[in-house]
Amino acid sequence: MARDAVRALGGDSQKLSIEVRDESGPVLQLKFTFAVERRRH
Repeated sequence: MARDAVRALGGDSQKLSIEVRDESGPVLQLKFTFAVERRRH
C-alpha cells in the first residue's frame, strides 16, 4: 500500500511525503520539499 500527502509550508514551498507499507508494517518513507513557480508569457 502506498499513501501520499502534500502539506503547504509558509511561502510557496510544499512538502510531499510518500509512505509504503506491506502486511508487516512500514517499508519506506520518501520526503520531498519543492516549490512551484508560475510563469506567465
